[in-house]
Amino acid sequence: MTNPRSLANLEPASNGNSRALTHGAYARLRLSEATGETADILRELVPLKHDADTPTIEAFAFVFEQLRAAGKALEDATRRADRLRLSQDARGWTLAALRFAEAFGMTPKARAELGLDLARAGAMVDRDDINLSRLSEAQRTKLAELLAIAEGR
Repeated sequence: MTNPRSLANLEPASNGNSRALTHGAYARLRLSEATGETADILRELVPLKHDADTPTIEAFAFVFEQLRAAGKALEDATRRADRLRLSQDARGWTLAALRFAEAFGMTPKARAELGLDLARAGAMVDRDDINLSRLSEAQRTKLAELLAIAEGR
């Protein structure tokens, strides 16, 4: 039988577990400090970014830090039940991180799809039936950024 105290750092803080604030992969307060640094790194790696992406980049960074903490906790876990629980959660965080990476064009497939989208956008700009004045200033700015990347500027 598993000792409930041995799993104390595995339960989320939202369940009233004060140990989760400072221990394990669920240590949201401790992770928040590292999340800021990771978010800064991710901002530099995202091929196309906008200020509106900030909350999503920070969520990506938080998931990434949870995954990193889970890896460390897995190394330290001695009980089979602890390892199983952490590895299940780590798989979920891995999938979430992959979805974030794909959404930001940070996987080979996502970058290839982004390239196709940029090529299509460039072809549309060359057409006579396109009226760019229908775009907002923000949309025109984003389009210019995309075209600059596609042209290698």
